[in-house]
Amino acid sequence: MELKINQQYAKIGMDIKEPVLKLEISEPQLQTTTSRAELSIEAGQAVLHIDQSQCFADAGLRNLTQFAAYCGSLAYNDYSKGLDRVVGEGHMLARIEDGASISQVAFNRCNPAPDPITVVAIPKQPPRTWFDSTPVKYDYSPAQVQSELRRGNVENNCERGYVDIYLLQKNSIEINWVNNNYDIYA
Repeated sequence: MELKINQQYAKIGMDIKEPVLKLEISEPQLQTTTSRAELSIEAGQAVLHIDQSQCFADAGLRNLTQFAAYCGSLAYNDYSKGLDRVVGEGHMLARIEDGASISQVAFNRCNPAPDPITVVAIPKQPPRTWFDSTPVKYDYSPAQVQSELRRGNVENNCERGYVDIYLLQKNSIEINWVNNNYDIYA
């Protein structure tokens, strides 16, 4: 007996959707503000005292009233020169952005032009001298830095993927008998 067998395999179908990841990112920001450092210096001048009364008395020059008037005129001249010098130093320090510096002021004070000295008489005793000094006052405020951080943000928008499986073709088997010949022998 002759058999004819036809076989059909099962088939599956798949619907696949890929996952999608969308990220929305806002960047962090840093804002800073700074203030300048400030230095203010206040310096008084040293006052030099010279007592020449004994020198003049020894030389027989000027009486007390004349000496007082003479010293008054010298003091007025010294005051005018000192005032001019302090104002000039103030103007120089006001132009600190143009390259002026405190060291230039100190150099000018340390190296003044010498005044001419005229000696009239040699006294028997030297003049008595002393000076009063004032300390330098300064006020320093350091620079300030302020910062503000705005944090960044990441938003996650995720669409999930999926796999849908279904039967596309069923399996089957078909058996057919071909020919009408019988074999009687068994």
